[in-house]
Amino acid sequence: MDILYYNNQIRDELDGACDYIQRAITCKDTNSDRASTFAKMSEMELDHASKLLDMFKEDYNKEDTSDSIYPQIKQLLLNMYAESYAKVKYMQELYKGM
Repeated sequence: MDILYYNNQIRDELDGACDYIQRAITCKDTNSDRASTFAKMSEMELDHASKLLDMFKEDYNKEDTSDSIYPQIKQLLLNMYAESYAKVKYMQELYKGM
């Protein structure tokens, strides 16, 4: 299992989701069509991150994780995902409430 791949790809998708929703918020008053597109792109990036996380979990369950480092790595990845996902969802709600 390529843990670094999953970590990097999930982080990339979450960072993209955050960037897109920030751009949507910034241009909502001046270009609502573009803002809507950015908001949709943010949603898609979150979906990509979620699918990658599911793949990671599936691969993790197939691995020999008897080494004590594996649960720690898994928890770090899950924490990173949860924190970033929650931030993006909050920003998406802010966008919707504008």
